[in-house]
Amino acid sequence: MKLHRFLTLLTYILLLAGCFGIVYIVSKLAEPNHPVVIEETTETGGYEEATPSEAEEETKEATPSDGKEETAPQETIPAWKKGWHRTEKAEPEQVEEEPKGPPEIIFASDLHLLADSLFDDGEAFKKRVAADDGKIIPYVSPIIDAFLDEVIEAEPTALVLGGDLTFYGEKESHLQLAEKLKRVEEAGIDVVVIPGNHDINTKNAKSYIGKEAGKAEDIGPEEFAEIYGEFGYEEALARDENSLSYIWELDDKNWLMMLDSCQYEPKNLVVGRIKPETLLWMQEQFDAAKELGIQVIPAAHHNILDQSRLYTTECKMDDNMDVVDLLEANDVPVFLSGHMHLQRIKKHRPEPGADVDAYGISEIINTSFAMPPCQYGVMKWGEDGSLSYHVKSVDVEAWARRQEGEIDENLLHFNEYSRWFLKEVMAGKVDRELENLPEEHREAMTGLYADIYYDYCRGEAVDAKEVRRSSAYRLWERNRPDHRYRTDIDDMLNDMTRENFIWEEER
Repeated sequence: MKLHRFLTLLTYILLLAGCFGIVYIVSKLAEPNHPVVIEETTETGGYEEATPSEAEEETKEATPSDGKEETAPQETIPAWKKGWHRTEKAEPEQVEEEPKGPPEIIFASDLHLLADSLFDDGEAFKKRVAADDGKIIPYVSPIIDAFLDEVIEAEPTALVLGGDLTFYGEKESHLQLAEKLKRVEEAGIDVVVIPGNHDINTKNAKSYIGKEAGKAEDIGPEEFAEIYGEFGYEEALARDENSLSYIWELDDKNWLMMLDSCQYEPKNLVVGRIKPETLLWMQEQFDAAKELGIQVIPAAHHNILDQSRLYTTECKMDDNMDVVDLLEANDVPVFLSGHMHLQRIKKHRPEPGADVDAYGISEIINTSFAMPPCQYGVMKWGEDGSLSYHVKSVDVEAWARRQEGEIDENLLHFNEYSRWFLKEVMAGKVDRELENLPEEHREAMTGLYADIYYDYCRGEAVDAKEVRRSSAYRLWERNRPDHRYRTDIDDMLNDMTRENFIWEEER
């Protein structure tokens, strides 16, 4: 009996213990599953413990936004399993800019671009090309593309264009050129331009489609500044209110004085000049530069010095000596220009018989970029501030080989083709003046003229005595001694006594 009561009591005890055990287990399961975080009142050797809120953030699952595909939940690792790593705010890496060296500019003039939409291979265009002075008009657009590739690869401080940007001021040509120049700016190279006498209010803007030339739209000075706003005008350090002249800051020691030497109001004239108001503005800029210790290098389209016996009119400015006097009064070392379509370099002598070492401003005239061999100039500043200049030709053939698809054979063999093109145009013009002569005589005479003209435009030196001993020259003396082309040959030979490819500042 006693044993029975004992067993019954033991059974109740076990059942009660089991109930308590079940309640305990259920209550533990209902509690949040957080790791235990121990707070310490002492320093932990520079490390920080994660707070409960931080641990919660790390275990949250991202909620997909509306309309986006849900991603599978990713496994989270509690902070207590990760270890106690302190995350410091990363300081931005200090990237030191490489010190910039002395500046360098690439200078080209007289591009004479005719927009692709304004010509075809018809009669009107062929007639226009034959009447020209040897500019390789059909290929100017791809030649500019090749040139701009070279500019971007060279990484100069600035590309400077000295006017006559278009064939005859066609608006479409301006717009096409501006579009091409954008990629130079996008490459981090500044482009600065000035107009030439072929660019504004020309009234000769035409299209050459089919048999007859048609009228094309030209532009005025305000539109020029708008089209080329990002290529000098919008970021100019100073602008002349009386012309399209402005100051461009090349670096903290050098300014470019971009001068508008053109006359286009009330009508367009070939010859250039600097307005009296602009001369005053120029002096103001020189005064400001002197106070800051800045050197100023001017560039314009028209010339300031006589540099050709062949071209004696409408090349130098009407007021050229006023400009020369102003520049020399401010110790300007060199003046850049174009317009003449000849590569020429000359130092001004203030007075006859002056010592060759005496100071006088030098003028570098860049030949027309559109005339073979399509040259441009590179001006460099030395560490001591001295200047040097040399001439290069665009490597059109190398550019053509890099292009994809079918490429014009004339571009792939451009060196030979372009020389032939210019000489063919000039020989054709001369040949029309040599009627009634035997064909072999005409061929020799026109060939001589074309050869000399090619070298003359590019700035080459020629042995005049050797030329005058040639059979072709003697044919000129015998058959056309007084002809203007015979006189042209002598004028060119008298100018070609030295090369015009390199210039260095005299210090």
